Amino acid sequence: MIDMNAGIVLSFHGSIQGIIGKAGGNAAQVSELLLIRKYAGRFDKVLVFSHDSKSFEHQMPSNCSHIKMRNRFLYIAFGWIVLLYFAWRQKLGVIRLVGAASLPVLFITGWVTRARIILKYYYLWYNTAGNFLKRWLIKRAERILIRPLDYVIAANSDVMRFVGNPDKTMGVNEGIITEAFNPENIAVDDLMSRIGGVKLIFVGRLVDIKDPVTLLEAYALAKEDIRHLRLVICGDGPLRPALEKMADKDVHFLGFVGNIPSMLKGADIFVITSLYDASPRSLMEAMCMGLPTVATKVGGVPEYLTHDAGFLVPPRDAEVLAEKIVKLAKDVDLRQRMGRKARQRVLERYDLAKNLDKELDIILGGA
Repeated sequence: MIDMNAGIVLSFHGSIQGIIGKAGGNAAQVSELLLIRKYAGRFDKVLVFSHDSKSFEHQMPSNCSHIKMRNRFLYIAFGWIVLLYFAWRQKLGVIRLVGAASLPVLFITGWVTRARIILKYYYLWYNTAGNFLKRWLIKRAERILIRPLDYVIAANSDVMRFVGNPDKTMGVNEGIITEAFNPENIAVDDLMSRIGGVKLIFVGRLVDIKDPVTLLEAYALAKEDIRHLRLVICGDGPLRPALEKMADKDVHFLGFVGNIPSMLKGADIFVITSLYDASPRSLMEAMCMGLPTVATKVGGVPEYLTHDAGFLVPPRDAEVLAEKIVKLAKDVDLRQRMGRKARQRVLERYDLAKNLDKELDIILGGA
C-alpha cells in the first residue's frame, strides 16, 4: 500500500512544449497534462521530468514542480542523479517514468532507492532495431534493465508477455482524451472540405518503420478502380521527397498538422501501414472520430482494431491493402457501420481518464 501523501515523479517522451505544439497549441487535447492532473489529485507532491528548457508549471496543479532536463541526452546521461537527489530530498514514494529511454535511469535508481519504481511501457525497444544482431543485443539489455522495476504498466500484450511476471505487470489500456475527438463537436478543416472524392488519410512520420512507400503503392493500385480516390498525408520526415516523386496530383502532403481532429472529420478512411506499432495513438483518435481503418497487423494494432471496426492486412502488402481500401471506398454503409463500431470501442476501452483512474487505483492499492 502506498501513502497518497507520498511524492511521485512523472516523465514523458520529449518536451511538454513539443507535445502541446503537436496538438496545435490546444492543451485540452494533451494526454500528458491530463495524466499530471490525475496524479496531482491523488498525491501530495508531483515532480514532472521532461526535456523542456522552460517551465510549464503554469499549466499544472499547484502541488506540481517541473524539473527541466533540457534535452534527451541530459535526461538519459544524468537523469538518474537528479532522480536520486529528489528521491532522497523529498522522500518520494513512487517513480513512474515512460518508455525505453527511461530504462537506464530506472535501472540505477531502482537499486538505490526505496521508492516504488514503475515503468509505463508502450513498446518493446528491441522491436525497433533494424537487424537481427541489434534486436538480440537490445532484447538482452531490456531483460536486464527491467529487473529492478516494481511494476510495468503494459500498454499491450507484447509487453506483458515480455515481462513474463503477472505480479509485476499492470495490464492497463492506453487511451486518449475522448472529449477532444467527438465528431459532433468538431468542424471539418477547410482544406479537407475543398478536396472532393473519397479521402484516405494517413497521420504519422514519413520514416521507414511507418512504411509510407507501401501506402503510396496501394493508393496507386486502388485508384485504378476508384478514380475519385484522394490521399491526404499529415506528417513529415526524410522519405517525403521520394514519396512526392511517387505521388500523383491527388496526393496532398500537408507536413506537420496541428488540427488533427478537424482533418479526421473530413476524411472517409484512415490508413496505417506501420511495420511495427505497439499502441498507436493516431489509430485511437481516428476510431474515436468514427473512421473505419485499414491497418497492418503488427505489434499491438490487432488489440485496438477489431474486425467490425476495420480491416487488418499484412505489412508490406500493397495489393491486399489496396483491395481493402477499394472495398471501403465502394461501400458507404460499410464505412458508416465500421466507423460507429470503432468509436464505440474507443469510448468503452480507451478513455484515458477512466484508464488513469484504474492505473492509480492499482498503484495506490499496492495490487
